[in-house]
Amino acid sequence: MKIFRLLLVDMKLGGILKKGYPALVLLCAFYAYFFHIFTDNLKNIYGIEGAGLGDLLAFVHCGTIPCIRMIQQRDFQISFMWLALIMYEMALPLSYPVSAMENWGYPFVMRTGRRQWWLSKCLYTMGINLISMLLETGTFFICCLIFRLDTDLRWHTRIAEIIFGGADGSGQILTKGQNIFLLIGAPTLGIMAMSMVLLVMSVSFGRTTAYVIGAAWLVASVFTIHPLLPGNCTMAIRSSLIDAEGMTPLTQVFSCAGIIVSAVCFGAVEIRRKDFCRLNHAGSILGHEEDN
Repeated sequence: MKIFRLLLVDMKLGGILKKGYPALVLLCAFYAYFFHIFTDNLKNIYGIEGAGLGDLLAFVHCGTIPCIRMIQQRDFQISFMWLALIMYEMALPLSYPVSAMENWGYPFVMRTGRRQWWLSKCLYTMGINLISMLLETGTFFICCLIFRLDTDLRWHTRIAEIIFGGADGSGQILTKGQNIFLLIGAPTLGIMAMSMVLLVMSVSFGRTTAYVIGAAWLVASVFTIHPLLPGNCTMAIRSSLIDAEGMTPLTQVFSCAGIIVSAVCFGAVEIRRKDFCRLNHAGSILGHEEDN
């Protein structure tokens, strides 16, 4: 019970009313407007209509510059739209756990124990990831209503072929559950796996170092498909259905789950080595100097 009480405290102090949420909504709204322009071009050039929420999610989470392979005959390239969104969602839960450890974590550790304190921060991190993904999907849904796009989660193979640059998407007729997993579930799982690794690294090496390593790790997934690159999960359609060297969705699930469990276990060992009393004392001194 202590862990859930502590989790409620964590969500109240660092999660429910995060200042970064409005910026996430605005970022998603901008992407939706950009996609709306893209659908107009599809209609005018190719005569393709009926784009909707599923295509918007596939467009944003394509993991490459849309249409780059068709326009310039180049291989997959980094999409800064995708990169900015994933990096932002990974950054949202990163600051609070370290601040809690360095500034006011000692009393909570004394009351609950190190293991429960750490598990609470892990649940907090994944909870913020889930909230951010719900906000992203909800914003896209509302924008589809505003721009009069279909709200169905199906993605159209012809549109996918254009987004991914002439890739053959024929025959990819999926069930509703498969679409939900590829468009929402898999990206959420990938972001959770990467955020958990960043959480461990931020506790060990600091937030800035963790974020830089996380960015390089995410970029690597654009050019390489590997079970140890959960960034592939954030672009599940490309990594599992479009790319010839892709992984199966089940492989991605198991790899992300293994990374999350490993991060929880490794972080629990690392937390045992931390001197919370010294960290909190140093944090209080720095805070006092800033006040003066």
